[in-house]
Formats: sequence, structure tokens, C-alpha cells
Amino acid sequence: IAFAAAGMRYPSVPIRWCFRVLGVIFAISCVRLLMRLAEATRLCQDKRKTSGSIVAALTKFAGRMPEPNESRGAIDAANFQTFLVHALQNPMGVEILGIPITYP
Repeated sequence: IAFAAAGMRYPSVPIRWCFRVLGVIFAISCVRLLMRLAEATRLCQDKRKTSGSIVAALTKFAGRMPEPNESRGAIDAANFQTFLVHALQNPMGVEILGIPITYP
């Protein structure tokens, strides 16, 4: 916005156009950054088993966990189940100022 404002009132025409072009480049760069952050959030939140998300990997691993036959194995299985419930119930991803960055 600052580049556009400077581009509207600057007295020199070539510099005015430079400000406008820089404003457009900056805006496009910001949108690309937000799209990458939204992709990272999608990788954290997607619950489909075919996706490569954290939640999908956890649920795939939960299906392959062996039965605990020792006390240490039972503790590990209980800890994993607690972590799995936490991952499924709490949204994960990138936030900026408390606002989750996602696709619409």
C-alpha cells in the first residue's frame, strides 16, 4: 500500500512508475508466501489417508502398531494414543497473529 501511495503522488513520472511496479511485485510476493504457508497448514491438517499430512501418517502408524506385551510397550502405546487424540482434536498449522493461514 505504501508503494502505491508513493506512486500516486511522487512528482517524477519514472520514479512514480517504479513505485507502482515495486508495489505489484511486493503484492505478488506476499500472495506467493501466503500460498506456501497455506500449503504447509494443509499438510498439517488434511485427514485423508492418501495425503502426506501429519494426521494421515499418525493414523497409518496407529493401524500398524503391534500389541503391547510388555509394560514399556503398553506405556508407549498409551502415549501414542494420547498424542494421536491430541493431533486429531487440535488444528495444527501456520498462524500469523492468531489467524490460521489456510485455503478458502
